[in-house]
Amino acid sequence: MKKLKKFLLAGAALALVVSTGSNTAFAGTKRPERPLKTGNDFLAATFEGESLNIPYRYKQFNAGAGEPILFVFLHGNSASGTDNQKQMERTPALDAASYIEKHGVSAFVLAPQCPENTPWRAISADLKSLCETFAREHGCAHIYIAGASKGGSGIWAMASQYPDFAEKAVAIASSPSDVNLENLLKTALYAVIGSNDVVSNPDAKDNALRSTKSDDEIASQKVKRNADIVAELQYNGGNAHIKILEGYDHKKTCKEGLSEDILDWLFAK
Repeated sequence: MKKLKKFLLAGAALALVVSTGSNTAFAGTKRPERPLKTGNDFLAATFEGESLNIPYRYKQFNAGAGEPILFVFLHGNSASGTDNQKQMERTPALDAASYIEKHGVSAFVLAPQCPENTPWRAISADLKSLCETFAREHGCAHIYIAGASKGGSGIWAMASQYPDFAEKAVAIASSPSDVNLENLLKTALYAVIGSNDVVSNPDAKDNALRSTKSDDEIASQKVKRNADIVAELQYNGGNAHIKILEGYDHKKTCKEGLSEDILDWLFAK
């Protein structure tokens, strides 16, 4: 694989994002209308994996409108557990569900729950098995995945470990680590990052350095890391994009990152 020259300055990576046609920095974002306030009407189930059981919620939208897509959303750290409920509270998965319903997309929305104190990469094999089993049993022709914070880092992990798993992926407010660039080339990817995001994700390896850096350094590093990966993927012919939300912190990025324009890209035919 060709290697892109590494950017030495965060500013250089940001300049690339602003100046490249398919990479654009945005000052703000538009969230889809969300008539779905809670996930209480999502059915509850549990998948029995090889190493653990994964609780999940799911709902079908626009049945009969064609072969359904399976859309999977990976939550952040605060929704971890086994109650099969917290992952449905204030989740961007409902933004996606509202968009799907409004635009007549035939799809299932699936929201699995990751155990506490566990990164998504640690349960990736069982998560992959859950999604593929669900897709097969419900006749889903495509698998698209998205995640925020801990879930965003899980997106990079899934696409790196299983290059033929999902066709499209969106990583929001993430700290990608241990990525496999050659495998990532096989998935269409969108990275969404806030310019003021100073939160290190629970499964990121640089957390030990958190106390030695200023907030500006941490935010710049997160933007640069995402931008560098996207730039190298593009250089090698990958379908990769990045959106930088200017002035957005971690919480706001997680809340609003799965915006209407990102969903337009994700569900474009």
